Amino acid sequence: MGTAFEGIEKTHKGIPSPNLRNQVIESKQVDTSNGLKYDLESMYNQRLFCDVKLRTKSEFFEAHRSILSARSPVFRAMFTTTKTKEKSKELVVLTDLDADIMHRMLLYLYTDTLEDLKWETAFKLYAAATKYQILPLKDCCSAFLMSNLTVNNVCEVLILAYTIQDIDLKKIVQDYILKHEKAIFHSKEWRLLLDTHTKLVAETMHLKYTSE
Repeated sequence: MGTAFEGIEKTHKGIPSPNLRNQVIESKQVDTSNGLKYDLESMYNQRLFCDVKLRTKSEFFEAHRSILSARSPVFRAMFTTTKTKEKSKELVVLTDLDADIMHRMLLYLYTDTLEDLKWETAFKLYAAATKYQILPLKDCCSAFLMSNLTVNNVCEVLILAYTIQDIDLKKIVQDYILKHEKAIFHSKEWRLLLDTHTKLVAETMHLKYTSE
C-alpha cells in the first residue's frame, strides 16, 4: 500500500538538486578596464601619493614606483636592486628624455594611451621604449614608423633599427628601400648614409643582388 508521500521529490534546503549540479551557470563578464585607466590617469594627473620624481632636461615629473616597476623591467631593477643609487632616492635623473617624451611615456605606462602620435614623436618614443623595455609601446611606435615610411625618412629609420638592433624593423625598411630604389638611391639622405654608414649600405645593396 502506497503512502501519501509517494511521487513527491524530496528537497533539502541548502543542497542543490542533482539535476542542477552539473549545469553551468553563465555570467556576463563586465569590462572594467576603462574605469581602471581613468582611475590611474587621475592618480597621475593629480599627483596623488607619488613617491618618486623624474627629472628630464627641463622638467620634473612625479610618479609612483609601483606603476613604473610593473610596466618597465628597467625601472623595476632601478628601484629594487641594492646596487643602484636610485633605489633609495626620491629623485631620478633621466636627461636622455625631453619633457614631451617623458610625459607621453608616463601616460602610456599609466593608461596604455598614445595621444596624437606623429612622426618625430613616434621616432623618439620608439627609442625610449626600447631603452626602458616597454615592449607594447615599442611595438606601437614601430608599427607607426613602418606604416609611415617615405623616401625622405626611410634612411633615418634604417639607422635607428640598425643601432637598436631591431631585426624586424630593419628588414621592413630595407625591403621598402629596394622597392623604391630609384627614388631613394638618388636622394640626399642616401648619399649621407653612404658617408656615415657604409657597412649598412653595403648590407642593403647585398640584399638587392641576392634577391634578384
